[in-house]
Amino acid sequence: GEPGEPGEPAGRAGPAEHRRVGEILATLRRALTSSGAGWLILFIGTYKLGESMADTMFKPFLVDAGYREAQIGLWVGTWGMLCSIAGSVGGGLLARRMPLLRLVGWCAVARALPVAGEWWLTQVDPTPERILAVTCFEHLFGGALTTAMFAYMMSRVDRKIGATHYTVLAAVEVWGKLPAAWLSGFIAARASYATLFAVATVLSIAFLALLAPLARSRAVARRPPPT
Repeated sequence: GEPGEPGEPAGRAGPAEHRRVGEILATLRRALTSSGAGWLILFIGTYKLGESMADTMFKPFLVDAGYREAQIGLWVGTWGMLCSIAGSVGGGLLARRMPLLRLVGWCAVARALPVAGEWWLTQVDPTPERILAVTCFEHLFGGALTTAMFAYMMSRVDRKIGATHYTVLAAVEVWGKLPAAWLSGFIAARASYATLFAVATVLSIAFLALLAPLARSRAVARRPPPT
């Protein structure tokens, strides 16, 4: 019965609620073990590895290059945030006009360029103009990629458990960024900023290799069953 009915303590979930939770968990388990689900989780969990690794140590790099916190805050905090918002808006507009997986791919390619630009800054004189250009492009394309990826994630959820399924995928997205952030300081300390940003660039490019198997698995999942 419903909570509050005679014979059932208030606040205790009844059989209907337990069945509902069980159905949600069963549907979620099927969604996470369906064909192509593994590629999707790997895709979501790795798409920010390179960017997260580079972003974590970019400010320390600028400090070690001799710039003040106020300058860095203006470049990264103010200009970077404005470019990130612009990228998110642009990504949202493009998401209405392009296939989402293709959009994620193009945004990821664009995002890899300014990540490589951070490595380039270690090879040249990191002037304010160069730093601002790399920062703005990184935030612009990073914002577009995030919006494109979240739109793609929404397109892949099971509609019967949309909120629960999306929450799990979003958690994978967050957790996937953590290992790179943890490793970034270790790599920079043991090797150099140049090595760190080079590794971040490689990870940003290597992630693109997942586009092909993910697209194939999606095509197989959409194929009608044989009659």
